[in-house]
Amino acid sequence: MARSHAKQGPHRWPTQPPQGATAQGRLLDNLPARMDQLVEAALQENWGEVLRVSELLAEAGRNHDLPQLAEYADRVQNEASKPNNELEIKRSIVRLISACGKTRTSHRTHQTLAVE
Repeated sequence: MARSHAKQGPHRWPTQPPQGATAQGRLLDNLPARMDQLVEAALQENWGEVLRVSELLAEAGRNHDLPQLAEYADRVQNEASKPNNELEIKRSIVRLISACGKTRTSHRTHQTLAVE
């Protein structure tokens, strides 16, 4: 299967943290949509889009102090950059989805504790 690494147009979510304490929260709120985008690209075997989205997620994770998100997105990016590696790409996406869920849950717990 041929891989396309071409950019799929401009992204519409921030990788640089805007001013204010809610930037991380907005990123986390947008993760389900980003995971949908990543899964859809993998289902279509659009490895270039998988690579693009994982690069953006890794950068956003680093910029928003979400190291687990950055780590697992980097893993997807690493697997997506290898030829003929579809199974490992899909496995790394599943692990990233799990890490995103844990990160979102942890963030909500911290927010709740801060309010109480």
